[in-house]
Amino acid sequence: MLTFIYVGIIINVLRYLNRPINTIVSMNYVDDMDFPAVTICNYNQWRASMVDPELTDIIFLMSSSNTNYPNETTLEYLKAKEDEIDEKIDIFNMTHQIEDMLLECKWNYIETCTVNDFTRVLTDWGVCYTLNNPQNLSEVRRVKQPGNNFGLSMRLSIEQNEYILSDNTGAGLRILVHQQGQLPLLKSLGFSVSPGFESYVGMRNTKVENLEHPYKSNCRKQPLKYAQYYTVQACNYECYVDYVIEKCGCRDYRMPGDVRRCSPYESITCINNASKDFIHEDWQCDCPTACTANMYDIRVSSTYWPSTYVTNLYLTPRGISESEARKNYLDVNIYFEELSFEKVQQIPAYDIGTLLGDIGGYMGLLCGMSLTTMFEFVDFLLCAAVKKWKRR
Repeated sequence: MLTFIYVGIIINVLRYLNRPINTIVSMNYVDDMDFPAVTICNYNQWRASMVDPELTDIIFLMSSSNTNYPNETTLEYLKAKEDEIDEKIDIFNMTHQIEDMLLECKWNYIETCTVNDFTRVLTDWGVCYTLNNPQNLSEVRRVKQPGNNFGLSMRLSIEQNEYILSDNTGAGLRILVHQQGQLPLLKSLGFSVSPGFESYVGMRNTKVENLEHPYKSNCRKQPLKYAQYYTVQACNYECYVDYVIEKCGCRDYRMPGDVRRCSPYESITCINNASKDFIHEDWQCDCPTACTANMYDIRVSSTYWPSTYVTNLYLTPRGISESEARKNYLDVNIYFEELSFEKVQQIPAYDIGTLLGDIGGYMGLLCGMSLTTMFEFVDFLLCAAVKKWKRR
């Protein structure tokens, strides 16, 4: 019986040390929900009217992921005119402005939102604009009804006549819905909408809770340098930014941080190569799972825009032709499909209480023992030892 007890205890202790996990998935319906932050980027980052013609090729080389160097003459010119060219390039003023792109904006069907509600942010896509990302989280917009009438509706112009040669060969907007305080990574997480279409973006919210060390999920809570909340994607991006800064001594114009921005010459000769090396060297980033995650699963559907009715009623009186509208204008509606969120929660599958209960079960079943009985044995042995010592 003692042998069976020892084997059972060892098996259960090993099971406990393995830290097994159970996952609980539940649907939670609520009366209202926080609306996510919405970040909008134009596919084109440089306005043709703001770019000096002699800088067009240089800006393309800066923005491109192509690592092929220009000819030696161009490099010598860039080196000689480095400071002069750097002063002429101002991404914040040369990019598309929200004042020109935002034509109409409605919130909750009746409220009007303006350009003042948007904040200019620097992302991996370039200069973008974010709505509903206040410093004070109590000011976050909330919705009380599902459906496209109770969310965010925008009519935007992409100003395709201002496009220049770049890595992006398409035309439209890159959009990301994300938690407030999260670093918006448009390249990996965003979705695209095209001019000439009315797009409906239905959202579902998922909240995830993982367990910290010593459980296998080994999640992390600590904040990042460039983001208020930790996410795996933001951690990997921060790792990449730090790698480029270490290699080049400066940062790309699309990267966050206080480090000096690279000159056009440094961007072309160093950053592109550093990005390539980061991939090919298989650089290891310490980015475990986040302990908490607030994710938005989206479903995008589109319809032809504008209709003949809208053309006659809205566009023609403003001198806008249908072909121009198809090239430059689009409608976007972002909303919750239902007021609910899916919660995915990890809990210990075998904790210390269960372990002690199993050990007690083995002791009682096999030997009729309890914790009190064990202490009685100890007490008996101590008393016997003392009595024997006194006799001597």
